[in-house]
Amino acid sequence: MVKKIVDNIDNKKIADEWNRIIEKRAVEIKNGNDKSLLHILYPEIEKRVKELDVKENGVIIDCGCGGGYVANKISFYCKKIIGIDISAKSIEIARKEYKDNKNAEFQESSIEDFGEKNAEYAEICIANMVLSNISDCRNACAAIWKMLKKRGRLLITIPHPCFWSEYWGYADQDWFEYKEQICISGDFNITGVGSLGVSTHIHRPLEMYIEILKKEGYAIIEMKELYSKSVPGKNNFKKPRFMFIEAEKIEK
Repeated sequence: MVKKIVDNIDNKKIADEWNRIIEKRAVEIKNGNDKSLLHILYPEIEKRVKELDVKENGVIIDCGCGGGYVANKISFYCKKIIGIDISAKSIEIARKEYKDNKNAEFQESSIEDFGEKNAEYAEICIANMVLSNISDCRNACAAIWKMLKKRGRLLITIPHPCFWSEYWGYADQDWFEYKEQICISGDFNITGVGSLGVSTHIHRPLEMYIEILKKEGYAIIEMKELYSKSVPGKNNFKKPRFMFIEAEKIEK
């Protein structure tokens, strides 16, 4: 059941949700069932990291790394990658699964705390389906700005603000207003698998993401709608479910 959340959400609530979900999700990723991640989101991130070419001395931060799949794969394109997440269970799984990867490190930390302690540290920051799970997107983007070196890049994927409400089934709800920021609770589904548990996400109109990035000192380099047509099998959709945004750190 999808519903609007009227109470304030914080990092503890989000962490608790992912502590309950991540073990099941890690299994589905390992079994190749999370087709959105494996065939749509990750390939776009990998493509841009390879093109940015930071292999020799580059550091990458995977903000909201979950069970570590993306960080592990991307580690081969940089000198070092650090995956951070507020979910203790996610970090536990990532450390265990990828303990032999010497290029990857995993830390239990919020984006805000990590940014305060690691100024101008990374060439690239990845925020894969993370900003839509954070109640204060502006603070998170400001913290990532601190982490990045001058002209560093932020690679973002988010649910497509225009169409995600259709896929989650709340587009026609009386409480849904596209132009507003709305916290929403519902099942975390993997297509073809079903629900792994209840999770929270925050709907924001596209222009809100753009304004936040501009105000927090980024220049938008590229915006791309990500389609499902390359996904093998029948799990295809006529409209894009995700968006990719690349932003560059500039002076405020």
